[in-house]
Amino acid sequence: NASMVVPLIALAEFTRPSRIVFGDGTMKREGMAAVIRWMVENRAKGYFMDLEYLQISGHKVAAYNGTEEEAATLQNQIVANLHTMCTDKVNFPKLNTLNFNSNAYNEFNNGFDAALRSACNRTETGVSTRAM
Repeated sequence: NASMVVPLIALAEFTRPSRIVFGDGTMKREGMAAVIRWMVENRAKGYFMDLEYLQISGHKVAAYNGTEEEAATLQNQIVANLHTMCTDKVNFPKLNTLNFNSNAYNEFNNGFDAALRSACNRTETGVSTRAM
């Protein structure tokens, strides 16, 4: 769940992963924002130099706790941080795939999937973003 995502992603300090997969859980949008924010805030430490693939699927990230205004703020933060990750070729040099499929987009139908897909222009960044 959302309270566990930062301790889990913080293990990257020791593992220097090429793939990070958060599959099937309940982190929702708040948890996704926490993961992405931690990655961006700690990118200069070299933890993600080998990262090629990031997946957060089955977590209902289209859902959120709080108001629509808070959800929009989280969406904007996530999109901005993803854009930073995609364009930062110094700290994320191998990143090529973001997979956010199967996150209740049909259930909530709030445009969050389209916002995620817009975060990284594949032609410009070389990073493919999936959010269906």
